[in-house]
Amino acid sequence: MVCVAALACSDGGNAQPDGGDAGGDDARADAGPTYPAPHPAMPVATSGGGAVIAAPKLVAITFQNDPLQSAVDAFASQLQTSGDYWKGAVSEYGVGPITSTTFHAAETPPASLTDADVQAWLTDKIQNDATFPKPDASTVFTLFYPSGTDVTDGSGKTCVQFQGYHDSFTVGAADVIYAIVPRCAPPPVQGVTDADQMTAEASHELVEAATDPLPFKSAAYLTVDANSHAWELLGGGEIGDLCAGFGDVFYTPTGFDHLVQRVWSNAAAAAGHDPCQPNGA
Repeated sequence: MVCVAALACSDGGNAQPDGGDAGGDDARADAGPTYPAPHPAMPVATSGGGAVIAAPKLVAITFQNDPLQSAVDAFASQLQTSGDYWKGAVSEYGVGPITSTTFHAAETPPASLTDADVQAWLTDKIQNDATFPKPDASTVFTLFYPSGTDVTDGSGKTCVQFQGYHDSFTVGAADVIYAIVPRCAPPPVQGVTDADQMTAEASHELVEAATDPLPFKSAAYLTVDANSHAWELLGGGEIGDLCAGFGDVFYTPTGFDHLVQRVWSNAAAAAGHDPCQPNGA
């Protein structure tokens, strides 16, 4: 889960590696260790042994009278057709191309829901609605709740303690993988819209659902290596969490209308590049 914050700004100034001494070449020559100083290895996103989703199937669920329904539909389509972002975010973890479909529920959700209510609604649709897509091990049901609907679980409420989340439950013997994308207010950054906030959060949850679909039953990429657990304190150890608090990780790739999130790349981190990819520095 993630709070999509305003883009942080890095210090563009000329830091002095010798402690800020501007005394010239002789001062620098006596300054000790060279820049950059030795540092621990970057974190490694680590699998708990659970499976990832090799060929994810997004079911994007919206509700009647949602003013952003068309933006949700477009985002679902763009994830499928504009493959560079998705491939760059997840391919190193064994996840392949994503396909998508949409479902427009002919109802308005209540103002307050619990996670148990969400699971009960999905169960009813799966079992009793012939028009509703049926799940398999690759399906990610993603519920885009409109403004005015809050979801609570054991750790708090959407848009207060956290934004979106993903999880799974069982219907009969089948695992049902799902994600919640609430309609939180965008950060106070010029030009960032409600639709940007929604797609940024949705991209975060979908990447994590694909790389860690059963987090409490059979975890995949849920955490980092044992030496790097402190990195999880800011927001979690999944590959979206590890980058969500950095500046400049939300961007609009070619082929998309709105923001998505860069996510943690073990390969980029190991090579000494920006660990948040794709298209990081």
